[in-house]
Amino acid sequence: MSVRSKLLVIIGFVALVPLSVLAYTILDVHRDAFETKLAELHIRSAKYGAKIVEADLEGAVRSLRPLIVDSIRWSDLTGPEREGALWLVYGQLAGIVSVEVVDASGRPLGAPARLEGDADQAKPRIRVSADDVTQLRAALQLAAAAEGEPAHAEPIRLADANVFALPVAFRVSGRSAAWFVVVGLALTRVCTELTHERLAGSQVSLLSAAGNDLCADADATWQTQLDAELRERLRTGARDSIRYRTHAGRDVLAAVAATPWNFRVVVAQPASEAFASSTRMQRESLVWIAVGLLAALGAGLVLARGINQPLSRLQQGAQRVAGGDFEVRLPAEGSDELAQLSSSFNHMCSEIEKRQLQISGWNDELRARVEEKAAELKHTQDALLESRKIAAMTALGAGVAHEINNPLTGVIGLTQVLIGRLRKQPTAAPEVELLLSVEREALRVRDIVQRMLKLSQTHENAELSEVRPSELVRNVLNSRRAALVQAGIGVEETLAADVPAVLGHREELSQVFEELIDNAMRAMRPKPGKLSVSVEALDGEVVRMRVSDTGKGIAPEHLDKVFEPFFTTKDDWQGQGLGLTAAYRVIEAHRGTIKLDSKPGRGTTVIIALPAKRGGAHLA
Repeated sequence: MSVRSKLLVIIGFVALVPLSVLAYTILDVHRDAFETKLAELHIRSAKYGAKIVEADLEGAVRSLRPLIVDSIRWSDLTGPEREGALWLVYGQLAGIVSVEVVDASGRPLGAPARLEGDADQAKPRIRVSADDVTQLRAALQLAAAAEGEPAHAEPIRLADANVFALPVAFRVSGRSAAWFVVVGLALTRVCTELTHERLAGSQVSLLSAAGNDLCADADATWQTQLDAELRERLRTGARDSIRYRTHAGRDVLAAVAATPWNFRVVVAQPASEAFASSTRMQRESLVWIAVGLLAALGAGLVLARGINQPLSRLQQGAQRVAGGDFEVRLPAEGSDELAQLSSSFNHMCSEIEKRQLQISGWNDELRARVEEKAAELKHTQDALLESRKIAAMTALGAGVAHEINNPLTGVIGLTQVLIGRLRKQPTAAPEVELLLSVEREALRVRDIVQRMLKLSQTHENAELSEVRPSELVRNVLNSRRAALVQAGIGVEETLAADVPAVLGHREELSQVFEELIDNAMRAMRPKPGKLSVSVEALDGEVVRMRVSDTGKGIAPEHLDKVFEPFFTTKDDWQGQGLGLTAAYRVIEAHRGTIKLDSKPGRGTTVIIALPAKRGGAHLA
């Protein structure tokens, strides 16, 4: 990473991290405090709504009870008088939708007081049907009012008005048993007051004991019905502040307060609206953080430029000095550390330039001596290494000839004698076959010993001849052409004509390529593939030859063992396991290299590099 990049990273880190941590901490504290305060406001709003419901309903019942229970003696009234009394009660409150008198069994005693048509009333009234009056009466448990307190039941939705009405029963004296005055109170006024007193952006719901929303607002856009999660929270007794998710997937903050009439006031507000100001503050904070980061990066670029330019000049000057140019001088303007460094660099170049002439003579002499000693050391090392190799292989060949060859010759001779004797006996044909098998295997062992002895031989004193690589490879391919065609193997030849000659042993090099082509043919059995052979020159100094097949390949763990004696990866091995070992010795004797690249399932490539002939001499 360059100095400029490091400076920008450091400045950006120093500028961004504290600002981000501060902004995050402030936003987090603000959000927690805001959520707590908002929950308190929702709870207060819900409790205030509960008090409104309690005050309205209690006020209505308290205002009606003296008239219904104490002022009117219902049992003494005639039918028309009782009807007039009902209309008297009906006119007491604008929220009354129906009034009727029933006996203890719930049977109506005359027609109820209710608005049936579009009658002109002093106050706007809600029209109710006979079915609505029946539902109000049926919902009540009259026995609860018999103890002296008014009884009420689950509010009923009026069919025509699409509003809820609360049925209330008052116990009065009857002729033979108790009678009950059943009053239907519309909850319109309560819902209107709850709506007026709600918090901005929130919705107030009045829930009955059965979970019905008694003040459902048809214009509500974020909640059209009571959500299942809120119902579950209320069913399990959740109180005060709660948080739930609507069926539409929106988070909602809510508070719940209970009333003495078994109603619950729910104040709910979408979290997106509740935290709108906090979200806006977060966006603005991110904007200012980005502005601060850009300002810091701008300042960092200016600072980095002031540092990077002197350092770049110093780097270029150092490269020129490394290239041997000691006349380079850097501008040393200013009084800061970079200017002092440039001045010191100039002084260093001056000193080096002064002493360069003195050291030049010493260097030339020292270089000559080092090169001379290095050449002597390399020559000695190569000679010693080659001597050790030759000694080791010669000792191995001598040992094999002494320990194996002589006994093996006796075994072969005795076997042949026995074969000659048994052939004279007509009944000894099986024994003759066994002895012939022994003779073949013994001869095979002798061949292996001879090849091992050949590995130990050196060709340093043998006469070298000029060999044309392309011609040699073409001749080997022609000798194997019939076998390749018979095996169904395609051959791709890329034999350059302008490849220089090499100095070497033609027969041994031919044997190397014969071995490589035979190995490739065996690797592509039984599925025929393609054999690719190429010869090319590299800069006129090195001749590179490739032999590639599309056979089964060699596992990676075997690649470093392929040139070891007697090692093979062939499934149908019938040779001595010395082919690649002999090839390695031949190429090494020609001062070349042989490498092998293989991947299982993709084939094998053998690369041979030999020094080109130069000036008629062998190239080491």
